[in-house]
Amino acid sequence: MTWMTLIAASIYWFLPAYIANITSTLAGVLHLPFSQPLSVELFGRNKSVRGVYAGILAAMIVVYLQKMLQMEGAANAIRLIDYGAAHIWMLGLLMGTGTVLGDVVKSFFKRRLEKREGTPWVPFDQLDFVLGALLFTLPFYPVEWTPIVIVITLSPLLHFAVNVIGYFLGVKNVWW
Repeated sequence: MTWMTLIAASIYWFLPAYIANITSTLAGVLHLPFSQPLSVELFGRNKSVRGVYAGILAAMIVVYLQKMLQMEGAANAIRLIDYGAAHIWMLGLLMGTGTVLGDVVKSFFKRRLEKREGTPWVPFDQLDFVLGALLFTLPFYPVEWTPIVIVITLSPLLHFAVNVIGYFLGVKNVWW
């Protein structure tokens, strides 16, 4: 695999986590039900029930679509796991749950350190969901170390780019 193909494969493999992370934020913009915060005291106002279920559901849908693409013979050049052999609902559930819980755990520590909501906390804001998704997924769906390093390296850059786009689209109040 060339480096460009390996980078594309790493992003494709981690796409359910990326989409889960974005969807957790968009759940508020879409006005999905169950908007109550998980716990303002523990996690802040921005961590809601709808963000949790929307993120997990989004990851499950993306994994299902990846399986459908595999069945059609598409994206096979950038596929790191066999979506046909993997129990796709469990893979989506693990990746989505790890993503949202990584973000929630980071928010817990951010509140304990008395950092205000919305203030940047580099590199934790960029890697919380990545580490959560990896911790939940890798024990059951292992991949080689190179895609893991690529995802950890690229995710802060992708996170920044998506936040800037979200800011200009009016989805986020801050560009970071």
